[in-house]
Amino acid sequence: MNSPKNQYLFVYGTLRSDQTEHRTHSPRSLSRSIASITGTLYELDIGYPLLIVPATSILLSASQDWLRDWDRATKIDLATIPAPSQERSSRIWGELIEIPLKPDAFTKPDRWEGFSLDRPSIYQRVIVPAAFADGTMMAAWAYVATQIPTTAKLIPDGFWERPKKLR
Repeated sequence: MNSPKNQYLFVYGTLRSDQTEHRTHSPRSLSRSIASITGTLYELDIGYPLLIVPATSILLSASQDWLRDWDRATKIDLATIPAPSQERSSRIWGELIEIPLKPDAFTKPDRWEGFSLDRPSIYQRVIVPAAFADGTMMAAWAYVATQIPTTAKLIPDGFWERPKKLR
């Protein structure tokens, strides 16, 4: 198998192309497609979305060697990933952004999401299986949370819509 030339980022909230933060904080995209992942979506009391994915869906967590992480993830047979057993898991809808395989590709979104390998943050960048609308599976980076704040509200349909307080 050849090494990948591009990587993917699954976005489900403010980094989607229909959001105002997209221009400022999203990485340069080569293409965008409708996609979904398995997880549970919440809205924080301040209005931003928060994604929880089943532990079985996390292929890899980001490390200092992001290129090795991505290369390893693209070699995983996604058909071998077990179905999630979480009762509240559902399909989370968003966009799959194809981005260049470059060291600085995540500089802006990492900063926006408050993610750093050097310190704890609410969001972690992990690689999860994502499904294009036609069902084709692809490994994709995603910003996920490890805890659900007590004030967060479940988004039952798996699609975050910008609340009025963020407009």
